[in-house]
Amino acid sequence: MIQTISEPVSAPKHTPVASGLRVAVAANFTAEPIEPYLRFWLDRLGLTGDIEFAPYNQIIQELLSPNSLLSSNREGINLILIRIEDGVRFRPGGWDETVLTGVSTELARTLRDFADRSAAHTILCVVPPSLAVTSDPARAALVRTLEDTLRSACGGHESLHWLSPEALALYPVPEPHDPVGDRVGHMPYTPALLAAVATAVARRIHALKFPPHKVIALDCDNTLWAGVVGEDGPTGIRLEPGMKALQEFVVAQQAAGMLVCLVSKNAEADVLDAFDARPDFPLRREHLTAWRVNWVAKSRGLAELAEELNVGIDSFIFLDDNPIECAEVRANLPQVLTIQVPPAEQIADLLPHIWAFDRLKVTEEDRKRTLMYRQNADRSRLKRQAGDITEFLAGLELKIHIATPSADQLPRVAQLTQRTNQFNFTTVRRSEAEINRCRESGFECLAVEVSDRFGEYGLVGVMIFAASGDALVIDTMLLSCRVLGRGVEHAMLAHLGQLATDRRLTIVEARLRPTAKNEPAANFLRSVAVQFAAPAGSGDETVYRIPVGVARGIAYRPGADADKQLELARTEGKPAAAAVSPSATSAFNRQEFYTRTATEFRSPGAVLQSIEAGSRNPRPLDTPVAPPRSATERDLTALWSRVLNIAPIGIDDEFGHLGGTSLQCAQLFVTLESTHGLRLPMTTILEAPTVRTLAERFESARGPATRQSLKLLKKGTDSGPALFLVHDGDGETLLYLNLARRLAPDVTVYGIEPHGNDRCPMLHAAIPEMAAYYVARAREVRPNGPYFLGGLCAGGVIAFEMALQLRATGLEVGLVALLDAADARAKMKPFLHTRRRWARFKQSLGRRADGDGAGGGRDPESTDTATAPPEGRGMIHKAKRALHKLSNLVRYEVNSYRRRVAEAAQIRAMRTGTGADENAPTLTVRAVYEYAERLYAPAERLDVPVILVRAGADGATYAPADEPLTARLRDPHFGWVPRLAGDRPALEVIDAPGGHGGILQEPHVGTVATHVQAAIDRVITVRQK
Repeated sequence: MIQTISEPVSAPKHTPVASGLRVAVAANFTAEPIEPYLRFWLDRLGLTGDIEFAPYNQIIQELLSPNSLLSSNREGINLILIRIEDGVRFRPGGWDETVLTGVSTELARTLRDFADRSAAHTILCVVPPSLAVTSDPARAALVRTLEDTLRSACGGHESLHWLSPEALALYPVPEPHDPVGDRVGHMPYTPALLAAVATAVARRIHALKFPPHKVIALDCDNTLWAGVVGEDGPTGIRLEPGMKALQEFVVAQQAAGMLVCLVSKNAEADVLDAFDARPDFPLRREHLTAWRVNWVAKSRGLAELAEELNVGIDSFIFLDDNPIECAEVRANLPQVLTIQVPPAEQIADLLPHIWAFDRLKVTEEDRKRTLMYRQNADRSRLKRQAGDITEFLAGLELKIHIATPSADQLPRVAQLTQRTNQFNFTTVRRSEAEINRCRESGFECLAVEVSDRFGEYGLVGVMIFAASGDALVIDTMLLSCRVLGRGVEHAMLAHLGQLATDRRLTIVEARLRPTAKNEPAANFLRSVAVQFAAPAGSGDETVYRIPVGVARGIAYRPGADADKQLELARTEGKPAAAAVSPSATSAFNRQEFYTRTATEFRSPGAVLQSIEAGSRNPRPLDTPVAPPRSATERDLTALWSRVLNIAPIGIDDEFGHLGGTSLQCAQLFVTLESTHGLRLPMTTILEAPTVRTLAERFESARGPATRQSLKLLKKGTDSGPALFLVHDGDGETLLYLNLARRLAPDVTVYGIEPHGNDRCPMLHAAIPEMAAYYVARAREVRPNGPYFLGGLCAGGVIAFEMALQLRATGLEVGLVALLDAADARAKMKPFLHTRRRWARFKQSLGRRADGDGAGGGRDPESTDTATAPPEGRGMIHKAKRALHKLSNLVRYEVNSYRRRVAEAAQIRAMRTGTGADENAPTLTVRAVYEYAERLYAPAERLDVPVILVRAGADGATYAPADEPLTARLRDPHFGWVPRLAGDRPALEVIDAPGGHGGILQEPHVGTVATHVQAAIDRVITVRQK
């Protein structure tokens, strides 16, 4: 009888934090070691919150599932870390250009789809490739091409942010790679590299979460040039290389939208003459918006510039070489970010590390900002000359253009929704993708452009609306403060009134959602439609249902409040600046932060030192602290303290009792191997769980001692059942820890690892030999049955053979749990590999030669086909690409065959004892097991309870290494039914969520544990009866 149990799939729940920033990380390698470095930066930014990690190597699943960690992180930051080559890490045979290209293409497509439905900011960072890739020109070229594919995927999506290799290059690391960590736990990077990546990521988060500065205010003498212009004259001052770098940097910032001002104690004529007389200056007079060149305090000059430009004083960055001038500005204007410029030879190194200059995106409006502020200066003169608002508006000759925004205007439309606070009815923030979705769902969007006789204001207003019943309902109506008080807002509402009339609607409905800053919007609605206002029924919102006849007739008519309207036009709706208090502070100390990032924390090493010098968490035990007695124990105590972030550590404190995790265990043994050259299996921590016992093991483990196969994963009771879980195809048993912890307290769980030594990790090359050795080890701790056995994949096959041998000796077997494990002779789906390879091959041929799509670009060996007709060039390129791919395929198959032959020869030598020492070190557990599996067929049929746990019940998309066997095998029972005794074999099939290895990860392991425990309980109950 075959019983199938379909387990209801419950997706993991991720509860957003009540406050602070939530950072969700997904990677295709073990990324958890980056957490302390991210935490270091978030704490300094004042962004307290959670850092959470998605399951290992589950990026595409995270992007596809609506309930995943990334999808549920709507208000936080998503971080995706990719090492491109790891797309084929678990593929038999390793590197494959076609497979790697397909994986990257799929990731790029999934990223775009995710961005289309999610407004959450997602940072994509491609981390450096390994030395094996960079040392191979062909592989390095492919990785660069695929990197460009992912970079292109981020284009056009405001919520996707590409973290370029150039951003990482600001933080160089001499030794970025950790080959030991890569082998042991797929932790391929050193702490220094992780600190560099975390710094670059934090810098991008800073740019996302903090408003950009608007104005650079510069001193002149010994800042922009060397010397004193009043004494040396324009031709006597010197442009040192560092000062030239500063001028070039400022010009680039001006092109990106920052306003450039001068604040200098000098004669104005001398300074302006210097700019006119020095063609070698990158910074020209046309780059300048305004200046205060006189002999008054520089804080006063900055305050006057803020008033003239009508920008907040906290939007200024002031650069000066003089520490006394810097101190004066800091004391009187603490809101201004004041940076002391170092000596000329240090300037070029400083500038790239001033985070305050970072900008996420530069719009066309940003590029025109200096011109617009100059035009505003002309308007200001007109305002001062005008006697009233009517005269002022007449002199402006205002022109208003309202139309559907073009694709090129969408970034500016989105920017306005995110930045406009004062004249904004609802302050709904939207990205470009969200605006497009609004338009697709029936909303309309209009952009408002304004100009006058002095020039263009640019795109300054947005209206988003839709028809509902008898009303035209306004979702968003906003207007930049730069045109307030000119009647533009009246024209916008009148335009909507006319649209409603044309569509035979009777009402224009506006909703006001009051905020601390949108008083100008509230005043406007009250001035034109107060008689149509009514409470919205929830909160402080007000609904204005304006008849279309009234709406389309709204016009700007200054009356008794003409003086107020003129003042509104002069101030652009901004409240008067509050008096500056020297004691003004904030939770985020900008001055300290930007100074330290630009000077103290410019290298990953400085971040590491700061973290190392920081305080540790207190020891969670109340037992006395036993101090170290030897140099080895002192080294290990310091290592434990660093890895666990706990102090003090006693030599008798158990790793698990201190809260140690499997990841921290891996970090511990990676460091031991890297620093001492001693390779110990991670399960050593189960046998030597304290510093004292680990030091003893450390001292004695100098030769090729045979390893213990039996590892205690969980201690139950002496009278309770014991479950023996056999290693997977890579020889690992720590993957069963989650399952062990989920079982009943009385169940003891052992992991069985391969019989091997430090030179050869697996000394048995036949499955019956493995099983016989493992049975002997199991009987040492449990002489009598019932025996409960199980294993994932290869472990299930070996556990089945152990059960056969135990039954042959008359011993009782209570259960065999096959965890997504297939019989050695199970048949693959017909032509599965062929179909997949052919699909990838066609996909590759379908990509254009000019670089469109993943893996594009001309092959290195291609020849010039420019003389061929267009269709001929396409066919020639496809033919060349086909030959290139076929050549790669043949090369791969030949290399794979040679590898298998060489491994088989080494294994045969190991089995016969000839040349074992010379050949064994090159073998892996997987190579030996795959050899053994090819020769294995069970001799008997098994007559004990068997459960088959099939992965993939959640229907998610899995990485190739985590693909459930149901996607590969023809038989839904994986070939096990013929191996069971009786006419009606007792195979219980359980469908569990998660991928092939994911069924043993939280939260999916709960399903597996429930059914394994139930099977054990049934056997125990029957025996008791």
